[in-house]
Amino acid sequence: MSCGRAVLLLALAGAAQLAFASPLQSRSLHVENLAYRSPLAEFPQHGHDIARIAKRWNDDFEKTVPVFQFGVASGDPTCDSVIIWTRAAPKLACFLPNEVLSAVKSSCECAANYTRNAVGLCVGGPDSIVRNITEDGGPVLVEWQVSESKNFTGKVHSGKVFTSAEVSYSVKVDVPHLKADTVYYYRFVSPFNSSVSSPAGRTRTLPASDVDVTRAWKIAVYSCSNLPQGFFNAYGNVARKDEVDLIVHVGDYIYEYKNGGYGNGSSTGRVPIPWDRDIVELEDYRLRYASYRSDSDLVLSHQIFPWVSVWDDHEVADNSWKDGASNHNSTSQGPYSVRKHNAFRAYYEWMPIRQLEVFGKIWRTLPVGTLFDLIMVDTRHWGRDITDIYTNTAYVKNISTWSNRTLEGFDQEWWIKDTLSASKARGAKWRLLGNQVQFDRLNFSAISTTATGDANYDSWDGYVASRQRLLNRVKDAKIDNLIILSGDIHSNWVHDVRDLNGNAYNSTTGEGALGVEFVGTAVSSPSPFASFGKNQTELATRALVATNPGLQWAEGWTRGYFQLTITNGSVVAEYFALNTTTKTSDEIKSAAFEVKAGANKLTRGYTKSVLGAQKLL
Repeated sequence: MSCGRAVLLLALAGAAQLAFASPLQSRSLHVENLAYRSPLAEFPQHGHDIARIAKRWNDDFEKTVPVFQFGVASGDPTCDSVIIWTRAAPKLACFLPNEVLSAVKSSCECAANYTRNAVGLCVGGPDSIVRNITEDGGPVLVEWQVSESKNFTGKVHSGKVFTSAEVSYSVKVDVPHLKADTVYYYRFVSPFNSSVSSPAGRTRTLPASDVDVTRAWKIAVYSCSNLPQGFFNAYGNVARKDEVDLIVHVGDYIYEYKNGGYGNGSSTGRVPIPWDRDIVELEDYRLRYASYRSDSDLVLSHQIFPWVSVWDDHEVADNSWKDGASNHNSTSQGPYSVRKHNAFRAYYEWMPIRQLEVFGKIWRTLPVGTLFDLIMVDTRHWGRDITDIYTNTAYVKNISTWSNRTLEGFDQEWWIKDTLSASKARGAKWRLLGNQVQFDRLNFSAISTTATGDANYDSWDGYVASRQRLLNRVKDAKIDNLIILSGDIHSNWVHDVRDLNGNAYNSTTGEGALGVEFVGTAVSSPSPFASFGKNQTELATRALVATNPGLQWAEGWTRGYFQLTITNGSVVAEYFALNTTTKTSDEIKSAAFEVKAGANKLTRGYTKSVLGAQKLL
C-alpha cells in the first residue's frame, strides 16, 4: 500500500518532532501540538521555543475545563493520517465590538454604557473596545480522541496535548496509523472532566494511491467568502445535503478589509473583527479567522468534512504578488514581508493543513487511489512576478507576454509540469489542478471600451508565457484528463482549455482542446458585474461567450459553489446558485456539465443550464 507524496511531509514533520524531543512531559505535550511548530518543516527556527515555553509554565496548566468556542476541523488527509484541529481556551473569547466577559457568568455581555441592538452588536457607548483573541491565561491540557465509531466505542486513537496563548490556544494534531479509505470521528475532551468535550467531528482518510477506486468521489469547490458581504449559505447547504467526500477551497477564505472597506456587515450582524482597520498584525489576522469561524455554516462544514485548502490574495492583501500587494502601504503598514509572515502564521494556526516544506510553499499533491490526483498550486504568493495593482495596468499589459515572467515561480512551474507527468505515469485517471485565478484566455473586448480592459491581467492572462509553458508540457507529454479548478473572479465560467500557440481548436466540436476549466463564483463576495444590474450582466455574458472560442458557459450574477462527481468514466460538474442576503437553505442547480475520460473537452449535448449564457452545444 502506498500513500503517495504525503508520506514525505509526514517524515519531515516527524524529523522536526524528534529534533524537539525531551523527557519532560510538558515539553512533549507541547511538541505534539503542531501549532507550536514552524509552519515550515525545513526551518524549525520559525516555530516556538518549546523548551522555553514548557519551562515558563512549569506544568502549571489550567485545570479548568476548556472552552471549544470555534468547533473542530480536519484536513489534508492521506491514506493513513489526517490533521484535526480545535481551539481550546481557558475562557470564552469576547471579541465582538464592545463586548466583555461577564464577571459572574461565563458569557459575553455588552460593556458598561452599551446596549445590544437588533443584529447583536453592542452600541451606544463612547468608545470602541479593541478585543484580543489571545486571552491571558496559562496553558490548557486537552485530550484528543479518534474512532471509527460515532459513539467512540471500541478502538480509539488518543493522546494529550498542551496549547497556550503563544499559539492563540489552537490545537493541531497529525493523527497517524489510520486505515485507508475509512470514515473516522474525532473530538477533544477535558482530561479533568470527561463530560466536557468539543463537538464531535467527522473526517475520512484517502484510498491508497495504488488502489483502484470503483465508487464515485464527490468534492465541493469554494472560493471567496467575504463575511460582511453576505451569509455563508454555500458552506451550510453542502453540509446539510451531506453528499460529498471532500471540500476544496481555492482561496480567499478571509478578506483583510475593515468593516465598510469591502462590504459593511453592520446591518446584518456580520461585522469582521477587527472592524476599525485593515488587518496587518498577527493578532489582527487571528481575530479575523475567529470572526469567520463564528459563522455556524462554516463551522458545520469544517466539522463534518475534511478540507484541502490553499490561499489566494486576500488571506494577506488584495492583488498580492511575491513582494507586495495593491492593498498594502509600507509607509503606514510596515514591511510587506512582515505582514505576509503574520498572515501565513495565522493561516497555519487556524487551518487544518500540514507543515509547509519551505516558507510559503503550500503547493502539494493528494492522490486519491488511482482515480485522481488533487494537485494544489499557489499562483499568488510563492513566485508571482508583479501583478496588476490597478495603478499599473497598462504596464502589466505591455509585459504580459514576456517570456521571463512567471505566475508560479520557475521552481513551482517545473514542479507542476513534473507532477502532471508523474500522475500520468503512475496511472491516475484524472488530474485536478486546484488553481486560484482564471486560467484560460478570456477576452473582455466585447464589453470593454478601454485599452486595458480587454483582459484581467491579475489572472493567467497577465502571464502568457507561463501559461504556455504549462500547456506545452500537457501537449508534448500527451497528458490527458486535466481538469482545472479556479475561483477569484466572483462569477461562473466553463472553458475548453485551448492551446493558444499551436493546436487548432474547433469551438463547435471541442476538438483540439487540452482539458477543461471550471471556474466557480464566490461564496459571498460581490459579482464583478454588480454595477451592470442583472439584465445587463446577462447581455454581457452572452457577448463574452459569443466572442471567446473556448468559453462554453458564463454566469455572472449569482453566488454559490460547484460540485464534482468523479468516476473512472467521467467528471460531472454541477453549479449551484443561492441567496446570500438572508440565511437560507434554498438553492437552484444553475448548470451541469460532463467531461468524458480521454475526451479532454466538454461533452457536447450534455450541458444543462437554467442561468447564464452558453454556446449552442
